[in-house]
Amino acid sequence: MRSIPVRLLAAALCCLLCMASVAAAESPELNIRYRYSNAGYTFEKVSHASSPTETEDGVVDYLGNHQIRAYVDGVSEVGNADAIQSYSYCAVACGDWVYMGTMYGALSAYTQVQNSLTGMGISSEIASAIIDAMFNGKLNRGREDDGYYAGSVFFKFNVKTGETKILMSREMYEKGECSGVPIFRSACEYKGKLYFVGLVSNGTALKSYNGYPLSQEAALNLEIMMQTGVPSIYEVDPRTDEVKKVYECVDVAGYRKLNGNMNGKSVFTSTRAIGTYQGYLIAGGIRVGAERTDGYAPGDACILAANDPGSGNFKVIADMKDLYDYPAIWRDAASGGGGIYQVLEYNGSLYVAIASGTRDTMDPDTQLYRPFAIVRGDYDASKGAIDSRNAWTWTPVVGDTADGARYTFGIDPERTASTVCTMQVYGDHLYIGEYNDVNGSLTGVLQRQSFKVLRHNLEQSINLYRMDKDENIELVVGAKTAMFPNGSISGLKSGYASHMNQYTWMTTVFEDKMYLSTMDETSLVHVIAQFVNGELLTMSEEEWQSQVNYLRVLVQLLTNSQTTKTRQILSQAHEVTAYSRSRGAGTNVSEATAEAIVEQAIASVDGVDSLEQSQLDEAIADIVSGAMNVETAPLSSDVLKKVQQLNAMLSSLTSQLGSNNFAALASRYGEALELYDAIRDLLPENLQAIYDMLLSFTTLENMEDLAVCMQYMTGSKAGFDLYVIEETNGGSDVKVTRVTDNGFGDRYNHGLRVFAGTNDYLAIGTANPFLGTQIWRMKAQSPKAPYKLILGGGESFAQGSDALLASNAPRDKFWRVEIDGEILPVSEYSVSRGDDDSTHVILKGGYVAKLALGRHDIAIVSTDGSAEGFFTVVEAAIDLPQTGDSSNLWLWVTLGAVAVVLLLACIYAGKKRQAK
Repeated sequence: MRSIPVRLLAAALCCLLCMASVAAAESPELNIRYRYSNAGYTFEKVSHASSPTETEDGVVDYLGNHQIRAYVDGVSEVGNADAIQSYSYCAVACGDWVYMGTMYGALSAYTQVQNSLTGMGISSEIASAIIDAMFNGKLNRGREDDGYYAGSVFFKFNVKTGETKILMSREMYEKGECSGVPIFRSACEYKGKLYFVGLVSNGTALKSYNGYPLSQEAALNLEIMMQTGVPSIYEVDPRTDEVKKVYECVDVAGYRKLNGNMNGKSVFTSTRAIGTYQGYLIAGGIRVGAERTDGYAPGDACILAANDPGSGNFKVIADMKDLYDYPAIWRDAASGGGGIYQVLEYNGSLYVAIASGTRDTMDPDTQLYRPFAIVRGDYDASKGAIDSRNAWTWTPVVGDTADGARYTFGIDPERTASTVCTMQVYGDHLYIGEYNDVNGSLTGVLQRQSFKVLRHNLEQSINLYRMDKDENIELVVGAKTAMFPNGSISGLKSGYASHMNQYTWMTTVFEDKMYLSTMDETSLVHVIAQFVNGELLTMSEEEWQSQVNYLRVLVQLLTNSQTTKTRQILSQAHEVTAYSRSRGAGTNVSEATAEAIVEQAIASVDGVDSLEQSQLDEAIADIVSGAMNVETAPLSSDVLKKVQQLNAMLSSLTSQLGSNNFAALASRYGEALELYDAIRDLLPENLQAIYDMLLSFTTLENMEDLAVCMQYMTGSKAGFDLYVIEETNGGSDVKVTRVTDNGFGDRYNHGLRVFAGTNDYLAIGTANPFLGTQIWRMKAQSPKAPYKLILGGGESFAQGSDALLASNAPRDKFWRVEIDGEILPVSEYSVSRGDDDSTHVILKGGYVAKLALGRHDIAIVSTDGSAEGFFTVVEAAIDLPQTGDSSNLWLWVTLGAVAVVLLLACIYAGKKRQAK
């Protein structure tokens, strides 16, 4: 009698253990510590959730020697966030998971600044110190602190729990666990699977660089650094997380041909465009084209289509010729080579956004590339399937009017700065946001020391347009022009809140609202502008005068060698003389002695009582290290007189800083430039470096360009902008709400790069070339209802009969069936597509016959949710045979036999009780 309770207790304990095991396997919700709220919207930081903004992030951790690790539940395991993972570069959601790829070492800004400084004759060590000072040590160097190039990472991230799983990385590649280091730029969901387009680096294609042979490791480092690799399309099955390469645009030989000698004449092999059109996957590609005579690699941009992409059966439906030879795919082209930027289905057609600016289309005066183009593809079913090239006709909408385009390149002939556009379907309109060439302005400032491109970009900050189904275009955000004499329908001018917004980076539609993000150049270009003399126009009078005073003290230190006080300080300290140092004895000046020398110099300069502590520390360190020789007189009396005159001129600029009279300031500054140019080569190297930082531009025209730039830079807020756009009055009006203009309170978040909408959240990935990308989430105001059973839920099915149940989830997203919490073998059911694309599941009669009578829970699980409910199994109904009917003879025989067995069992049980 005790066996039954014991068995029940054991069963209960087993259930408890199973429940505990399940609970332990599930990650808890994130403990949110950092939020940003504005205009009724709240965003929560979920990557490295225990760390605040303006600290290192990058989603994953770096362990050294190429090794990357995921962190668990939003908390870093090792506390070494990989800040070189600069951008969230692509994203697509599946359930609570967001599949994302990063871009490693964004923009190579550090290298560009360093090269610019060393080009001025400054050593690489000093250049690095200057950059660290410029950017507060925040701008990453494009590689890890240990010198390795870890490369981009492809991973999935749970926006509810913070759980992270790495799917591709350099470490995995070197272990043979994936096919290369990925740089995926865009993604989309198609028929229940996820597709990613971009390039994959493997170090096997580049055998030499500028004539020097490369090992595979060196080649891989170079590919990562230059963001090059084989243009490819990859597939991810979210059921298993299997990552599979389904298409490679070129083979190794073709890849080498496209890259050429990597001197700007090569093709930028990073493809970006991916989307869907009438049941097909559409993607942009790069292939080897016909030989060219202009020295450029023979690249050919193309558009690919497939209805079974997993098989790799992609077909070209358009190439450069079909697209009017618009795509600019070379490294020295607009936006670093953008080519086919985006493909999007709208109003039954396929619209293609194209970066069209090449070197031969650059305006020699403004140094701006040709603006963007948009080409429309129209499909004719009578001429073949969608992947048949002959079934397509291509028409320019925005492009060369001689080709039949309705609008000129860039839409508005007065708008010449935008090289690419971002498209988004919202309501009945196709929205078109501009993107200015950020790389072009950086290159101009750093390599050519010219503000011309930046000036034009800032003067023409980004606009937003929308096009209706008849291809009529309205100005949504922007300034008045001859084409749009009434201005924008939203009332906002170019740049939204700031002309520093240079890129309509990403758009999405979430909960019937359109979200639009920008890249704000303040955090990067503003500081670089200061490096090339923008500091002059942004400092307060006190800050500027402090810098001038520092220069005056430095000059005094360089001329103090013959003063009695300096000799007395060195003599009393019994320290090394100039003669002994010249004999190779080195410097033995202590910090205390150096401090005394600096204090004596400060006292010798009229109007200077003290220096900033950082300036004082720097001067002392230069004396101790020997970088500044205080025992010689390197300046002649004539040069010294001109240096003092120059410092006086710079000091006189102090009163003009707050006047906003940039023209007068530029004129006075030009005089200082002229004087400095006359004496520069006569100054010692360390003093040259300091003056070069303040006086590096030698033309008044360039100074005037800078003055215009500074009008936009002064007072600008660093960090991306995010806007919510809503159509009102039946779509005739547009409301634009600014959610943030400071990168969620993080000045280093200069862009918002990806959106991904889940059922419960809008996930956001930032672009941060300083401290690494971050992931944020915004909770949905009306979370999507989970999938539901539309057939069979709550119904009864007879044992032995087929049971039809259906989920309203799309058939292509079907994953599996669960009965009473257990995964049902596929042999026990069949799956089909309903007329409304729903998922129909038929439980086979043989399986239903094995189920116990009563209620059973069922879940039809899709990749992004499940439809859950129950059904009841009842006894099969018995049909009594009619008179004369012998077809059920064996049924009656069977029932009779069962009755006899039951009768005997009852008799036996009764006798047994009597015996007891």
